[in-house]
Amino acid sequence: MAARNLQQAIEQQPHLPHLGPMVESFDGRHVHRQRPIVANFAQLRNQLAVIDFALTNADVQLLLRGVAKVNVLHMELFAKFIAKLAATPDGDGTLLDHSIVVYGSGIADGNKHTHEDLPVVVAGHGGGLLGGRHLVYPTNTPMTNFYLTMLDRIGVKEETIGDSTGRVEHLTDV
Repeated sequence: MAARNLQQAIEQQPHLPHLGPMVESFDGRHVHRQRPIVANFAQLRNQLAVIDFALTNADVQLLLRGVAKVNVLHMELFAKFIAKLAATPDGDGTLLDHSIVVYGSGIADGNKHTHEDLPVVVAGHGGGLLGGRHLVYPTNTPMTNFYLTMLDRIGVKEETIGDSTGRVEHLTDV
C-alpha cells in the first residue's frame, strides 16, 4: 500500500530513527534517565529513497519540526557536556579551561551540499582562546582555515589542510 502522505510513509518505515526505551544508570549519587536515539542509518537511507509521493507544505513542515527536535536534542547534550567540563577540576582550572571543543555542522545547505558560512560554537580556553564573542569572517573563508588555526593552538604546525588558504584571526586576541 502506497503512503498517502509523509506521516504515513514514516510510520510505514520500520528502520527510521526513533527514541529507544528509557535507560537508567546510577553513578553513585544520581539516577540518570535517558532515551537513546536508535537508528540503522544504512537502512534508513535505503527506505527513504523508495518513498514515492509528492511532498505537500504540511509534509515539509513535519520534516522541519522533526529536524528542529533533533537539533534541540543535540544542543541540550552539548550544553550538558560543556557544563560537565566546566565542573571538573583540572590542575589550575577546569577541564573546560584546558580544552577546545568545537560544535557545528559540515554542511550549510543539505540540498546543495554547500559548506560556506557555517555556524560554529567554540567552547573552552585551551590554546589561549578567548570566548564570549561572536566572530564573523569574510564570505568564502574556507572552514579549513579555522581548523588550521585550531591545530596551531594545540601545537600541531601544518602549512595547509584541505582547501585552506591561511589562518583566521581574533581567536586569541580582540
